[in-house]
Formats: sequence, C-alpha cells, structure tokens
Amino acid sequence: MTATKILWGQVAVVFLIVLAAVWGATQWVAWRLGYQAQLGQPMDIWAGVPVYPPPAFFLWWYWYDAYAARKRVSQSVVVEAALESYLSADGPDRLEAALARRLDRLSRASERLERHVTIGNEAIALFVRFWITATPPLPNAMQAAAQVKGKERYDAFVEALARRLAKGRMLADEITTDVSASRAIDEVASEEKPPA
Repeated sequence: MTATKILWGQVAVVFLIVLAAVWGATQWVAWRLGYQAQLGQPMDIWAGVPVYPPPAFFLWWYWYDAYAARKRVSQSVVVEAALESYLSADGPDRLEAALARRLDRLSRASERLERHVTIGNEAIALFVRFWITATPPLPNAMQAAAQVKGKERYDAFVEALARRLAKGRMLADEITTDVSASRAIDEVASEEKPPA
C-alpha cells in the first residue's frame, strides 16, 4: 500500500460513524426536550417519533448559546431552569399564569385601541356636523374655483398629516392631555372659590 492511495472504504466508515453519532445526539436532545415545537419542524415521523435532521443539533446548540448570552447567565443556569420547568409539577399552572398575564396585556391594548377609534370617530363626526351646518352652499359660478382651492387645501392637509405621523404625535394623546389639564384647572378653580 502506498502513501498516496486514498482508502475510500475507511473514509466512508468514519463518515457514517460521525453521522450516526451526530444524529443520535440530535435525537437524544430532542427526546430530552420533549420534542417541543420550538425545535422546529421534524424531517419525518417514524413510529410516532419525530425525526430531526442530524445537523439540527448544532443549530439548537447555537440558539441555546445565543439565548444564554442574551440573558447574561451561564449555560448551566439555562439548562437547569428549562429542566426544572419541564419536570415541575406546577409547570401547567405557571404556563396558565403566563398566558393570563399575556391575555390581560392584549385586553388592555384592545381597550386603548377601542378608545382611540372612538375619539377619532367622534372628532370626525363633530367636524362634519359643524362643517355642514356652518358652510353655506356655493353658487354654480364659484364651484370650479372652490374645487381647485379644495384640492390644494386637501394636499396641504395630507402633507401636514404625514409630518404629524412621522413625529409620532397622535390626536388621542393630545385630547387626553387637554382633558386632563382642563380637569385640573376646574379642580383648582373650584377649590379657590369662596364658600357661599
């Protein structure tokens, strides 16, 4: 045998051993983590067991390292917390409490959104009512000029709205601030009133 000859059979055997070891590690880790959905989509399911591709182990390892670094804790603390959570008898109760907190946050956000929509609708309704009752009809001879002027004013309105949205200022926030200030002034005025 010469030193330049490649032993393809031995190379293939070593490759298969490495592949089997990595695949075995991937399946073992998936089993220890309960085949949870966060591991990603399995490659296939054999006899009711999800089968993941062999390199998935390395992706999980990378994500796990990145998670530990983001939390600024050691990897063993993350593993300990994960296993404790998975094996804990009160795990479902904690999950339910976490879901309840999340639903409460979503409910509050929905209430804020509903309030903002109500304020917007009322503001538009008041404006339209005022405009209809206060604006006299134009004679036919002036309508063409009024339409041109209306288009210019509308374009200016759209530009002003775009600037306002870019700054992050919202009408609902201003109304809340104005109403709060108005109530504070009314309270101070009522306190300063001499008793009758």
